[in-house]
Amino acid sequence: MVHKRLQQGKLVRLFEDWPPSKEIIHAIFPTKRGLPPAVRLFIDFLAYQYSQMEIMEASV
Repeated sequence: MVHKRLQQGKLVRLFEDWPPSKEIIHAIFPTKRGLPPAVRLFIDFLAYQYSQMEIMEASV
């Protein structure tokens, strides 16, 4: 997502010498019980986008 926006000029890189991190990210929410479907979908979306980012960065 970010890579595409950078190429379009919609975002600018502030720290040119600082590469993106491929470390673990955390999604924090109160409990799994009663988790709204929209929140679960958003978490799944973030996980998918993060996995694609790693692939994209390897090819850049």
